[in-house]
Parts: sequence; structure tokens; C-alpha cells
Amino acid sequence: MPAFRIKACGLKKIDTTSLRSMLTLADNLLSHNWEIIEHDPVELCIYSLETEEGKEAWLAHDKGFSAILSSQKVTESADIILKKPLRTKNFSEALNAIEDKIKLVKQSKKFTRAKASTTTAQKSKPKQKDTGKSSLLFSSLSSGLSKHLIGIKSPAWNLPQLTFSLPIQNLIKPDTILDLRSLKKWLKELSKKDNTTMVSAILGNIIPLNRTVLPVRTRLSLLELYQESITRLIFSRDIASIKLERSSYSTYIKSMRALMLLVEELSIGYKIILDEAYQQGERPDSNDFFMMAINKTAENISLSILLAYSYYRTPAATTINTLHQLYLYCEASNTLHKTVSIKGVSTSKSFYHIYNQIILMGIADPFRLTKFEVFKLHTLMDDYADKIEISPLINKHKNAPNEFLMTGYFCLDTNSDKMPTALAQTSIEK
Repeated sequence: MPAFRIKACGLKKIDTTSLRSMLTLADNLLSHNWEIIEHDPVELCIYSLETEEGKEAWLAHDKGFSAILSSQKVTESADIILKKPLRTKNFSEALNAIEDKIKLVKQSKKFTRAKASTTTAQKSKPKQKDTGKSSLLFSSLSSGLSKHLIGIKSPAWNLPQLTFSLPIQNLIKPDTILDLRSLKKWLKELSKKDNTTMVSAILGNIIPLNRTVLPVRTRLSLLELYQESITRLIFSRDIASIKLERSSYSTYIKSMRALMLLVEELSIGYKIILDEAYQQGERPDSNDFFMMAINKTAENISLSILLAYSYYRTPAATTINTLHQLYLYCEASNTLHKTVSIKGVSTSKSFYHIYNQIILMGIADPFRLTKFEVFKLHTLMDDYADKIEISPLINKHKNAPNEFLMTGYFCLDTNSDKMPTALAQTSIEK
């Protein structure tokens, strides 16, 4: 199979040399061959924002997967962020993640959609389809232009800062299903397939969806349909997939990575809605779409953590910290306990409930449990999520004379990327 191609855009000579060295050093950790070339087309563009050439190239990026190489904190939205100095493990994991996305998008194109109603609509109702396309294009253009027209707005000044790494969105017609009825029918047909096929096919649709400009309500409605199917995938036991996973370790790893990538992409979809409202200065206490996006983002981050525990993996970097930051944001906006329902679209539990349920799991040391015991524990914690109290650390707790008096208390460091630790095991300095 041909090697995937990387293009270095605006990188300093020393950084390009470092990339080539990393490809050689990480060769045994990569599941596909990669090469650096100087011309298009390529699968991955790596940009440097430390040079003018790199900045210009980044602004012109409009297709394919992207990465930013930097030694500083990056606020731009790229598919991956590569921190300097490069490390073999992190570099290989990043390329393997991009490889998964590339392969799954290609596989989804082979997966026949002829059974979906889109083909029938194209043959029997061309005028209606044209109208739909025009309407969609107009909505997309309106959404895209509105960002520029009202771009002078900024996040609410009296609420904490939120930072997300999101993919670039464009107005190019995506290779995915954007009609709700067609998507419902397609997902219904897809549900007859095994889990592995479903994960691959859904990924092939949701990845381009997350890179397309869409009206908020349309995006939320589409994501909710995917949410239903993906949640069923996670909590169901598919015998065919289990047998396939057990047949070889490499198959098991690929299946695990694909499912975790799917939940990550679903989370990204809700983050896009969240970030758009946040950047325009909206507040979750007065904007139901904003609040819904926060809760759904938390829900899917929690699912990704649950999956990681079930596969005996540590949660992906920054996932727990993102939950902590959203907690502080909801606390500051007095929306921790707010449930939200958008008629015809979705409903959600409160952020407080979602957050507490997953941190209770983390406290319970899930790595000692089997895969399906982890899911049972998650269900059990649903009953206790609203019964815990989170409050600032006070002197009474800091100066407790013995560990017994600290029983049942845990220290939550919202600046960290970690679950709470027993107060008795936490130093006073922290």
C-alpha cells in the first residue's frame, strides 16, 4: 500500500529535519508508512506558525488533515497539535490517529449508500433535490458569513476562558448525509450490520460533517441522530465483533481505536456548537443551544473516559481537564444544575450530574474491574451522581488531626488533567 504523504508548510529547516528523523525513529510504532514530500496532493499538512510562510500557508489551508508544530500553546483549530520538542511516542500516536481518520473516510466511500433514500430522491424528485441543495447552500453561506459579520463580538468578560482545538470548517459541499430523513433511514439500514462496519461507516460521515459550516440547529439535529446510534454501539454486546476482536490483537487494537475515535469526533461536533456560542459572547443561562452543547460535550467526553477505562487505557490527554474547565464555566454562569430541552431536537441531564457520575467512576478505581463490570459501575454511579457535594477546601479539612476524619473526602484539582484523589493522600501545599 502506498505511503501516506506529509507536506511541511513553512517549517524551519531544523524542524523539517527533526520530522524526517522522527519518521525513522517511530517506524516500528507506526501502523502505516509515511513520507515527507514537497508538492500536493498530500494526506497531512504540518504548519509552523513561527514563520510568515507558515502563517500564510495556514490561512490558505482548505482541505485534507492539518497539524500545527509549535513549542508554544496553540489556540488555532487543527486536527492535531505537535508540541516541540517532538517525542517518538506522541508523534507516532498522532500519525496513527490521522491514519485511522484517512482510512475510515476512504472505507466509508466504498460502503454503499444506494440503499439510502438519497439515491431514490435524486432519480424521482430532481427539482426537490435542487431546491434542497440551494437551501442548504444558502444556509451554509449565511452561517459562514454571519461569523464574519458579527465577528467583533467576544466571549463574556465575566466568565472563565474556554479553549478548544477544533478542525477547520469550510463551505465546500461535503461527502456526507445532511438530510435528516435520509440520515435516519441510512442509520436504520446500517444498524443491521455488525458493530465494526457501523463504526467505520459512521466515522466516514461524521468526520466531514465536523469540517462543514452548518446552521446550529441543523448540526445539533444531525449529531443527535448519530448520538443515538453511537450510544447503542457502546452499550451493546455484538458477538460478531467480540469474536473478531479476540481473533487477533491487532484487530482488537484497531477496533478499540476506531470506536474511541468515533466518540471523539462526536464530541468535536458538539464542541463546534459550544465554541461558536462562546466566541459570540452568548451565555449558557440564556441560550439553550449553548447549554445543550456544553452538556452534550461533557456527556461524550465522559463516554470517551468510560471507554478508556473499559479497555484498560488512561483517558486521552486533556479530556479530564476539559471537564474540569467546563465545570468552572458552568459554576460561574450558575448553570451547573440546569437541565435543558430543545423541542424536536434533544434533552439532557444537568452538567453537575454528568460530571459527578464520571468522577465517581474515577474515584472507584475502575482499572481493577473487567470491561463489562466497568459499564455496570457507570450505571450504578448514575444513582449517586446528585448526592455528592463539591465545595472549596477549608481549614477544617487541611488541619484534620488524623486520616480517619478525612474518610469520604477527595481533593479535586481543576487545573489538572486528573481525577480526584483521596484527601488523606493530598499534600496541604496542593
